[in-house]
Amino acid sequence: MALLVLVTATPVRADCEGSSDVSLLISPRAPLAGDQVHVLAASDVGGIGNLVTSDASGETVVGSPLERLGGPPWSALLTLGAVAPGRYRVEAMRDGNQVGCTSFTVASEHGRASLGPVRVGWDRGSEALRGFRNDIEK
Repeated sequence: MALLVLVTATPVRADCEGSSDVSLLISPRAPLAGDQVHVLAASDVGGIGNLVTSDASGETVVGSPLERLGGPPWSALLTLGAVAPGRYRVEAMRDGNQVGCTSFTVASEHGRASLGPVRVGWDRGSEALRGFRNDIEK
């Protein structure tokens, strides 16, 4: 039986409701402790100013320099190295405002990570990701 313990002193906020103009993807979908985690944000409305990642205690997690991939659709890529077990929150920022958000759980090597929220439906952010995929396949 696997046991996953999350830090709950200052929990990661669950209100990850942002603009439907931005989509955020986490890879791998179910990361384990020690994995690198890649965060991809895409939007057809405007550039991504920053991707801010915090752990369960609310502390900022520093990753690689943000790689902006141009647009439209505009996209940005952030890599977090050797993540520790726990819950994380990623916020996409534009002009100081949150325009997208998601959260994910990193499991210990003996646990299983939560797959987090499953996106249902198709919106402008989804279309921006499709456009990004088309651009990289050229």
